[in-house]
Amino acid sequence: MNLKFADIPISPNQKNYIALVDLKSYFNFIVNDEGDVRKSFFDSNVRDYQGKNNVNSSISETLHRADDNDFWWLNNGVTVLASEATLVNNRELQIVNPEIVNGLQTSMEIYNYFSENREALESEKRSILLRIIVPDNEESRDQIIFATNNQTNIPKATLRVTDPIHLQIEMYFKSRGLFYDRRKNYYKNQGRKPAEIVGVSFLAQCLITIFLKKPDYARARPSTLLNDEKTYNELYEKNNDLEVFYRVALLGKKIQRNVRSGSDYSSAEKSDILYYVLYAVIADVLGKKNITPADIKNLDIDSITDTLIEDIRNRVYEIYKQHGGNGRVAKSAEFIQYIDNMLDE
Repeated sequence: MNLKFADIPISPNQKNYIALVDLKSYFNFIVNDEGDVRKSFFDSNVRDYQGKNNVNSSISETLHRADDNDFWWLNNGVTVLASEATLVNNRELQIVNPEIVNGLQTSMEIYNYFSENREALESEKRSILLRIIVPDNEESRDQIIFATNNQTNIPKATLRVTDPIHLQIEMYFKSRGLFYDRRKNYYKNQGRKPAEIVGVSFLAQCLITIFLKKPDYARARPSTLLNDEKTYNELYEKNNDLEVFYRVALLGKKIQRNVRSGSDYSSAEKSDILYYVLYAVIADVLGKKNITPADIKNLDIDSITDTLIEDIRNRVYEIYKQHGGNGRVAKSAEFIQYIDNMLDE
């Protein structure tokens, strides 16, 4: 892919570049021959397009505003990683395997603006700031992705999705009819049904509940656990069996559907008991409380009927109400012991 600059770029080593790029040139760079966004450019982004939130609305307003301010004065720009970048001439760069790792929201707003205002392309004079970097190795690449995204309001747990295991989970799920939302909102934007989408946080909450026996953490602070290296390695590195992740997601979605169907519960109550019901159902079927990945892999999921889930759900809810029936109870470390006592009866 070739990218034309608005002016001669800055390059300390003829390998990495900082440059101003005409908005028209950048638009043409990120679209294919059919005029659609080259989605492969954004595969390494930690989030998909977030729609018309405050930030994106502000970018859109900047693009639509006719004044003397250049676009790059009012925007942080875009970071592009590549396996190779070579100057064709002093105002054009050939980029091999481009990855836009920071600036997806800006890119999508530029795409939306010019898609709706094609006539504006010819008269457009503004520019965008680009950083084109060829990392020395994979570690450097990961550090760049982390650093460029860490300067914005993205939780550290969200940045984990660039780890290879999450891409593997996404591909494995996709081949089986589930869609792992590694890049937040990606599959929603693709028109997939909520029932088919498994969020990164949701899968983590299910893993924490089942294998660490911490539904209280799953309810209260899942991102805290994912920020902890020991816990993260326990959940994702030691267990690298993709079938286990898939079956945990199936179980989580199955329990979630049942709990949400409880018409007598408020939304807050459903959220409070969800992961306790998940734990209790699996522990009850297995007849054990310390659950391993091997247990999940060998579990007959079809044997877990809605009748069984509803029975345990009602028992969990009763205990929950007996102890106060609020978020404080669900987030307490003691409540899991009450559920274990229930399973012993």
